Amino acid sequence: MREIQADAIVVGAGPAGLGCAAGLLESGWRVRIVDEQPAAGGQLLRGASAGAPASAWGRALLDAGASGGAVLMSETTVFGMTSDGELAAVGPDGPCLLHASAVVLATGSQERPVPVPGWTLPGAVSVGALQALMKGAGVVPDVPYVMVGAGPLLLLTAAQLHDAGAPPLAVISTMARGDLLARFPALAGLVADPALALQGTALLAGLARRRIRVFGLNSKIGVRILGQSRVEGVEIVQDGRARSIEASLVALHDGVVPNLHLAASLGFPLHWSDASRCFLPERRSITHASGVEIHVVGDAAGIRGGLNAMRAGRRLATRLCGRSGRPAPFEDHGLRVRIARACLDKVFAPTVGLTMATPETVVCRCEGTPLGDILASLDEGAATLAEVKTATRCGMGVCQGRQCALSVCELLVRRGRVPSPTRTSAPAKPLDLHRLADFAKETHETNPFDG
Repeated sequence: MREIQADAIVVGAGPAGLGCAAGLLESGWRVRIVDEQPAAGGQLLRGASAGAPASAWGRALLDAGASGGAVLMSETTVFGMTSDGELAAVGPDGPCLLHASAVVLATGSQERPVPVPGWTLPGAVSVGALQALMKGAGVVPDVPYVMVGAGPLLLLTAAQLHDAGAPPLAVISTMARGDLLARFPALAGLVADPALALQGTALLAGLARRRIRVFGLNSKIGVRILGQSRVEGVEIVQDGRARSIEASLVALHDGVVPNLHLAASLGFPLHWSDASRCFLPERRSITHASGVEIHVVGDAAGIRGGLNAMRAGRRLATRLCGRSGRPAPFEDHGLRVRIARACLDKVFAPTVGLTMATPETVVCRCEGTPLGDILASLDEGAATLAEVKTATRCGMGVCQGRQCALSVCELLVRRGRVPSPTRTSAPAKPLDLHRLADFAKETHETNPFDG
């Protein structure tokens, strides 16, 4: 088995990971960047290394990573850590162990689940998936489709797909004007970052200029995806009246949350945030029993957007260099941008959750657990994620609750309970058994992982 040595291992080649790597490289660190995608950039800068449009700071970040000397291990998945503090990974060349005194988890974000009736039908996808295909492979929908939800990514992707020659039939907004007006005071924080405010204004004006139809702004709506064996359309219920739109594809989105599954499996304690409506790490850094320092940075530590994630990566590099006694790179706090981003998050707080789900709506896709079974377990006394999991099998699938846990947490909060996370075990990602056997054989341990 290959064993790779470095001063720092950065997991994730998005803005936070690249920002941290660039700062460490400037101070002479040996850095390995590990990412599951074929090229650096993350979701925000996906395709930019191959010439796709990118912001000036994003382009500069990719250029710095390419010229700074970092080694990118692409198409490689980190799935655990051995008891000796070595990261276990598997890539195109097979399994390997990564040794470093510092590990940086820049695993970014993931989309929230949007469990509306019909969301498990073939043809129902996430907005992020549509954007990833467009950016990474130049693939756009060639069938009639609609987009459902709320948030900046929904609006941005609609505009990008329109410009790529594949406009949606409609955007169905789950945020009505009344919701926006109630959250309007939070927009005052955008004065801290006029550039971000201008971007938002230009995006809204661009949608109007492109004549993309938007439904749901006048009052609250209900949404149901239609179809038997696959998506056939969407039904919108508003003010007691129903209307249908025929479509072969439905893209859903209701914001993003930190991707903390690897961090949790490596021992990071998590807590529930009512403000963010998701789990967040209690600390940004922990020390493994082997002495390896593990840090979480960027959107994985709390959603703040790409530019803030890059700056957070740079700040972490400064701190690491200061501890090591090596020269530290320039530190850019970006306080105004962080304030503005926090205000934007308040405006675009989640709008769907389980408000449109019926008792038959599947919540746990892996196990096929419907909402009705989860509600019954809560009525019978289940008071935690773990107890719901035991009673219904919700969260027992291969994804270990990546999607359904947030939905169950919402139900717990409604009943006045504070959610606590369930234990995430290694491997943090699904893995063939023969891969695990290889690691056990090479490390001479029955169970090569801490958990």
